[in-house]
Amino acid sequence: LEIIDTEYSVRTALSLIEKGSMLIDIVDPAVLGIAPKIDGTNKMYSQYGLGLVAIFLPIVSLGKIVAIFFNIDQRIIIDFLLSFYNVPFAILGLYFFRSILVQLGTTQAKATTCMLLLFCCTGFWKYSVTDFSEITQACCLLAIVFHIIKKREKQWLHISFWFSALILIKLTYLIFLIPLLT
Repeated sequence: LEIIDTEYSVRTALSLIEKGSMLIDIVDPAVLGIAPKIDGTNKMYSQYGLGLVAIFLPIVSLGKIVAIFFNIDQRIIIDFLLSFYNVPFAILGLYFFRSILVQLGTTQAKATTCMLLLFCCTGFWKYSVTDFSEITQACCLLAIVFHIIKKREKQWLHISFWFSALILIKLTYLIFLIPLLT
């Protein structure tokens, strides 16, 4: 894993599975100064959203099971499996991107070319194999645009699902909802 943010989500998922609690051990001692004190424990709650925890729960569970079978430290297996969690989101995001272009009137060939250019010529490919949540966020944003453009029954159900997932991953996106509510 490349960033400490992911460690918080992994520890929260492990704590939920093992103890049924969202309290985790301190990851970075520097956070102690700003983290709220919880009476009766030296643990803390993660300051990051629950979206990644929800994505990580099945992966962490699988990692724990595989670690038991192969008698390997569970964190090695879990971290290995988590290094691939963005791949399905990258593929889905590229699908939404291509579909948006087709819905806007681009030919199939041009849409496919643009999709390949997005993947190869931007940071999309790099983020697809890291534990940064940007690809997951991009997938959610592209899904929202896709469902806004594709007028169909239950459109708002799909938009609400993807927007909720986006907010659960990063609360900052709630700012985009405020103008819609006023």
